[in-house]
Amino acid sequence: PSALRTLLLNPLNNYIIKPKMIIPYYKVEYNKRVNHFCYLGNDEIVFNSNNSIYITNIYTNSIIKEFSFHNGIINCIIKLGKDSIATCSENGLIYIFNKEKLLHTLTGHQSCVYQIIELQNGDLASCSEDKTIKIWETNTYKCKATLIGHSVNVISILQLKDGRLISGSSERKIKLWNLQSYQEITTLAIADISVTSM
Repeated sequence: PSALRTLLLNPLNNYIIKPKMIIPYYKVEYNKRVNHFCYLGNDEIVFNSNNSIYITNIYTNSIIKEFSFHNGIINCIIKLGKDSIATCSENGLIYIFNKEKLLHTLTGHQSCVYQIIELQNGDLASCSEDKTIKIWETNTYKCKATLIGHSVNVISILQLKDGRLISGSSERKIKLWNLQSYQEITTLAIADISVTSM
């Protein structure tokens, strides 16, 4: 079927694993570690190996496109809307591209960007080692707000169904944010636990 319901990845053997079938997705002559991937639809995925990004068809075992604009470790890959893809890396940059070319480079973070998410209104949110969260307007790809409140690197962000944003950091705190006023609502302290994913 064209709809891919379950997708697991084995970085050591370079195989995509689906129930009852194993498909080699990229023939390489040396071992590549695959860190992140995202399903694009139409049996295509985007994934990274080292600093390169590949778009591939999982049934034809063919590489559709390769991008090499990152010069640091890639931390996150997401699909934006119907046609765009966003990635972030340790060099502090966020790249927006499609299957054909690089479209935008978002600058503003001063250090490693750990995660990016698409918000309910179509904007992009990013969190960074520079202790901030940035909100990007995706029509112009300009930064419209910077959320400041964490005292150390912000590792993970998530938008709740009611529109509020939560963020986690290695300072063992979770913060709740209002995305209308871009102000912090409250802070939840979690003893002895660094929040690395939500």
